[in-house]
Amino acid sequence: MSMEKLKREIMENYEIIIDQYLIDKEDEEATLSFVRKTYKSTMIPTVGMMIEESVWGESKLIKKIIINYKETSCLLAVENVKIAKKDLEETIKMYKGHGWKDTAELLKGF
Repeated sequence: MSMEKLKREIMENYEIIIDQYLIDKEDEEATLSFVRKTYKSTMIPTVGMMIEESVWGESKLIKKIIINYKETSCLLAVENVKIAKKDLEETIKMYKGHGWKDTAELLKGF
């Protein structure tokens, strides 16, 4: 396989993983949960870019990226969402309605 063909194949199969942390708005040090959504992409994002997602009312800033070349994946950390503890279940339900997976789904089989 030519190097150009290999590069194209990798780029066409790049997995973008977005982790969204749900933080207690009363205690910003407390993570209540997180949700994750995965996409296929031909573009590798960079820190500082803005990203749109149907569940958010506005674009979010990409704060951190971890690239795994072996797995051809890119894990994005975006701005946290601050919520009240009492709203956690409803917030997770809303995210799941937009195709996100919650912690329980992600940890199945571990």
